[in-house]
Amino acid sequence: MSNTLSICSSFLRSSHPLQRVLFRITLSLVIVLSTSTLARAYYYDDETNRSYELIEGSEGISDISLRFGQTLGKYLTYYRDEGFFEFDDDLKILGNLDVKGTASGYALTVSGLRNCDTIDSNAQGVLSCGTDDGGGSGASDTGNFVDSNPAAFTDSNTTELFNDATKPNIVTDATTSTVLVSVHMQGNTSNTASDAFLASRIVYTTDGSDPACNSSTQLGVPMIGGFTTATTHPWQVSGTFLHAPGVAGTIKYTVCTSTVSTGTATDTPEAIHVSLVELGE
Repeated sequence: MSNTLSICSSFLRSSHPLQRVLFRITLSLVIVLSTSTLARAYYYDDETNRSYELIEGSEGISDISLRFGQTLGKYLTYYRDEGFFEFDDDLKILGNLDVKGTASGYALTVSGLRNCDTIDSNAQGVLSCGTDDGGGSGASDTGNFVDSNPAAFTDSNTTELFNDATKPNIVTDATTSTVLVSVHMQGNTSNTASDAFLASRIVYTTDGSDPACNSSTQLGVPMIGGFTTATTHPWQVSGTFLHAPGVAGTIKYTVCTSTVSTGTATDTPEAIHVSLVELGE
């Protein structure tokens, strides 16, 4: 086959233009008069400097196929009416694949992007594993919030101790995400010599609105601090919770007083620290 192609190509390159025309006419007659269902021809295009193998079906056959092996029976078929090629088996590409149109399919596996938390792209559109696993819509998956001028304790459930305008918040990635919530507050001295146990609690919302001490859902149990009996006694209230909000979106928290407080609960914290960490799905 290669010898035939070489002879045809050499003849077409070296012959007189009139001879090339006569040769192509003769070759066309051979194809037309062939009794085979498919006709094959080899020719050289001196304008594009390319050699071609032409496979043409008869007028009664709309599709054209290349069959690989009598026993193997694998096909590359061109469907003329639909206007596309089809392989009837898997296709493995060892080099680059450049798609000018639209690529679509049922599923896509990219081996180089396995186990990525996020996927980034550069200016050329090349995908790579991201390093900013930062919660929904790219927001931070950790947060540290400090209220340096909190409210004073009262023996009730309605006073918001963390009264800063910006409430502690985090954006979760999925409905299965878990949030670590840590709260710490302290007083260097007590404002009363009376006996007191200070207690506080955390409430939250899952719809992005600010939580309210008298109506929002409480997280876990109240946090109970140390016992004070003199104005020289320091104190602290701390608590750490694992929270499964059950939604993907903005979760907001605040710190409130609790009726669990006993004695003279009137101290004011130096500051309240709230740390939030999304632990994952």
